[in-house]
Amino acid sequence: MGFSTLACAEWVKMTFSEDGNTTFYWNNSLIQRNGNIVKLWKLVDESVSKKYGNESYLSSKDLTEYDCANKKFRWMNLYLYSKNMASGELVYSDLIPKVWVDVPPDSIAEMYLKVACKKR
Repeated sequence: MGFSTLACAEWVKMTFSEDGNTTFYWNNSLIQRNGNIVKLWKLVDESVSKKYGNESYLSSKDLTEYDCANKKFRWMNLYLYSKNMASGELVYSDLIPKVWVDVPPDSIAEMYLKVACKKR
């Protein structure tokens, strides 16, 4: 997995899954910093439809908050879309912030942490 500078609109491609079915993006223009806390918009694009309950979706977009000092993160909100790149119908949304969790080493979450916490 590696970083890429290819962009689709405002989304910057970060990496994709080992099987090639999932592509991970982040939005550089919407990063919000407040001390060690950083908010980052992420997008996950699927080539194969996923299910959430009775709904099918091909992409998800979420706002995630990162604690750079303690290497933790929490989801602030989540949106699931019927089409790729957060388009089509909104099939699900969750706007309730979740609890802080540790960022697992060698994970996609760690890659996002590095992007979010990079010094500007």
